[in-house]
Amino acid sequence: MTTHPTTLTPAGPTALDPAELAAFLADIEAHVRAHTPTIPAPTEATTPRPVAPSLTVDELIERAGIVTGPAPAERRRPAVMRLLASVVEAPARRRAAHEAHVNAQVARYLDATASAIRTRGWIQGNYRRSDGVCILGALACLIEPTEEVHAAILATLRAELGQVHIQGWNDAEGRTAEGVLAALERAARRARAAATV
Repeated sequence: MTTHPTTLTPAGPTALDPAELAAFLADIEAHVRAHTPTIPAPTEATTPRPVAPSLTVDELIERAGIVTGPAPAERRRPAVMRLLASVVEAPARRRAAHEAHVNAQVARYLDATASAIRTRGWIQGNYRRSDGVCILGALACLIEPTEEVHAAILATLRAELGQVHIQGWNDAEGRTAEGVLAALERAARRARAAATV
């Protein structure tokens, strides 16, 4: 192998000897050939791959060794995963518990509203008079609920009555005390059902 100088002198341009350059390139080419794997050239007489016989899906699954059947029973999550899941799910559970509590209060207020109408009597055209109260007048006779519960009471009543204006529904011509009490009872049942979910 030919040795080549490894240091260059900084003094001006130097001309490369063409013979040295040719020898250097030949060394590089020999090195590359020695360390590059050889790939056989393709021949025209290559053997075609045998065609696999037609198999059904079940036969392919069986040959592949795939086990079929019912899914294995769910494994119990490790304690750390159960703890992590409970931490992640806790806000949703608290929210659901709070909503259930609000709906339970709504049901109690609606029951008390119906009871106030039964006790005092039912009227139209006014909140309350000496001879009775309307739905909203009966509700106003009760201990004032929180804003959240009050809003939920009105929303439940509106959903049950199918009308936004509760006083207008109460004062509609042909409305009866029995119809008002029945609507309050249905609304209370609706709230109780939402409280148990």
